Amino acid sequence: MDVNIVYFSGTSFNSPYFPSKELNLVYDLVNSESIDGLILLSGPLSNFISKEEYLIFLKRYKNIPMVSIAIEIPNIPSIVVDNTIGFKKIINHLIKDHNFKRLAFIKGPSNHPEAIQRFKAYKTVLKENNIKYDPKLVVPGDFLEISGIKAIGILYDQRKIDFEAIVSSNDDMAYGALKALQRRDISVPNDIAIVGYDDVQRSSLTNPPLTSVKQPLYEQGRKSLELLLEIIDGKKDIPKLITLPTKEIYRRSCGCFHSQLSKISVEKEISKNSDAFTQLEDKKKSILSELHNIANVHNINLSFFLLKRIYDSYLGAIECKDSLVFIKTIEEILRKEMTKKHKLMYWDNIIVKLYKLTAPFFLFDNEKSLFIENLIHQSRFQLEELLYQRESIRREEDKENKITLDETRRSLMSNFSIEKLAKSINEQLPKIGIKSCYLCLFEDYKKITPYSRLISAYNESISINYSVNNKKERFKTSKLIPKKYLPKDRQFNFIINTVFFRDENKFGYIVFESSEEVSELQNLTRNIGIALKGGLLLQERQVLLEKLERSNKELEEFASIVAHDLKQPLTVIQASLNILKETNMKKLDSESNELIDFSVDASNRMKTMIDDLLHFSRVTASKIVFSEIDLDSILKQVKSDLSVLIKDTKAEIIHDTFPKIMGSKTLLIQLFENLINNALKFRGENPPQIQINLTDKNKNWIIAIKDNGIGIDKINFDKIFHIFQRIHTDKEYLGTGIGLAICKKIVEKHRGKIWVDSELGKGSTFYFKIPKNLNSD
Repeated sequence: MDVNIVYFSGTSFNSPYFPSKELNLVYDLVNSESIDGLILLSGPLSNFISKEEYLIFLKRYKNIPMVSIAIEIPNIPSIVVDNTIGFKKIINHLIKDHNFKRLAFIKGPSNHPEAIQRFKAYKTVLKENNIKYDPKLVVPGDFLEISGIKAIGILYDQRKIDFEAIVSSNDDMAYGALKALQRRDISVPNDIAIVGYDDVQRSSLTNPPLTSVKQPLYEQGRKSLELLLEIIDGKKDIPKLITLPTKEIYRRSCGCFHSQLSKISVEKEISKNSDAFTQLEDKKKSILSELHNIANVHNINLSFFLLKRIYDSYLGAIECKDSLVFIKTIEEILRKEMTKKHKLMYWDNIIVKLYKLTAPFFLFDNEKSLFIENLIHQSRFQLEELLYQRESIRREEDKENKITLDETRRSLMSNFSIEKLAKSINEQLPKIGIKSCYLCLFEDYKKITPYSRLISAYNESISINYSVNNKKERFKTSKLIPKKYLPKDRQFNFIINTVFFRDENKFGYIVFESSEEVSELQNLTRNIGIALKGGLLLQERQVLLEKLERSNKELEEFASIVAHDLKQPLTVIQASLNILKETNMKKLDSESNELIDFSVDASNRMKTMIDDLLHFSRVTASKIVFSEIDLDSILKQVKSDLSVLIKDTKAEIIHDTFPKIMGSKTLLIQLFENLINNALKFRGENPPQIQINLTDKNKNWIIAIKDNGIGIDKINFDKIFHIFQRIHTDKEYLGTGIGLAICKKIVEKHRGKIWVDSELGKGSTFYFKIPKNLNSD
């Protein structure tokens, strides 16, 4: 069929196990502009809601042709299965063939139509076999594996009730119950038998294999698509309801063994007098048709030419009594199937069917009958060996795929920018078999918007990446993907997932073209959502930093203007006072002269404070670049700048040879100069002795500047690092109380910390810590 399939990958409504609200945002993307018809998986969609709620949900798609699978919906053509006949047969099988009387039952969701029908079938079979219904044997479920595990806890731990078998409304819950029983060392089927419903793929792979009722899932899908195409084409008289039969599959979990090679019977049309090979030649077409149907059921398209070759080699082996004629042919074909990565389990059904259809013609020839049985066993043994090889290869491939998948996830989650993430998607996803991919983001990261942007895309003919300077194509969200980016001249099947981060951000959606499991794609989508959240946070951080930088620049300009405007009138005041004093020296008394001197000193102090405040604002607002610097050269320059004061105070400065460190040379010179100047300024009676040490501690440098000065009371340790916070008067020590505040800002600019350890009269030690790697984030 020339049909493109788009799968909107959500989950059951109101699911308690998944973030259904966010996952199911994908259903809001379904619209008549992007699809021509809609196949509803009504069974799983309505697991946790009532039928009425489900019908309300469907009203949004009233203008789109629809077909429902699993549940009959009024006024919508529906493909359902007979939930009763097959289920009744396996329950009767437990009662009549295995003689069980105490049957526990795991129900499905209380409002689910299929679950209701299966529960009715259970009660009906009990009644028909004169077994009293016991509500204590019935436990709730929701079609998910976890409820099967919980069911065992309810039966054994809460109700402490005896039972011989478990009937589950579906295979997932049966599998959960099987796991829970095995954890309790309860043997299945020796202690408890289990049967399920659906015959999902893993039912035949469980230990033991699960007895189940097979739903014709492939047939449901095929018929639903055929029906939908007829509706789209305007065909009249569309059936409103198609009911498909189910088939019971008996396996080990109920106590039965494989019965494919059961005793065969002679068909009436087989002639004793006619040659078997002649009769089989006449039957050839019908036999090949039956073998072809087996492949079709497993969704494998085997050519009649291939089946004819198998059939001819099989009869040839019987005729010449050489089993290798058939065995070599089977091996060659199976190995080719392995390279195509086809599943091989269905070949056992083909071999057994071939045996059942042909063996009756040779029942009157004991020698050939014995040869045929041996030939079938040899071919099945050959198949078993190849299955073992295929499983070994698959495990190795799974290891490689897991490594590749993990690398892909790490790559995606390490790109906290939209640009890098888009590039990573286009580079990494093809490595894990995703044929094409399209990442589309809403214009508002909180909800679906009328327009979206195509951030990244690739297929066999195009590859586009997001760029900060080129935000790519803006398109109507209802289109899902801009038409010009779709694969050209070929069929495609898409899986669409919503991209979100918890309930905070609904970023958009991603479209995959892949044969990978849907669950893996959902995990990848969540990784992309986390990366986008990280990118969004970094983007917001960058915006704030840019705002802060602009604000700091404005603050610096403002501070410069204010400083200039404040200093100018102070200069005028000083000049006026000095002129006044000089011109009126003889007229002014001593008190007036003292008042003028006091005013001049005050204006000088204010100018100093303005200069210091301007300097502080520049340190605060400045954007610095770190480079490798030589601490020894910095200390040499500081000592040169303070040489006069060092000589006047007879100070001694001691330090070892220091390594090169990362930092800002200009700021570190100021930092050392302020701290050493304080040590010289706040000296005691003895000449200052200053010792500078550097310690290498893990990822940091710790520098200590120790003096023998007057010391600091502990109560003032925090106060001294705040702007304009002084602990001495101007009469004791001149200053503005801003020097240590500048030191603190400089250290913080270096992503470090500064602190002091001191005792009154015993000197002080100022410490500051700076990271070694200042260029890392």
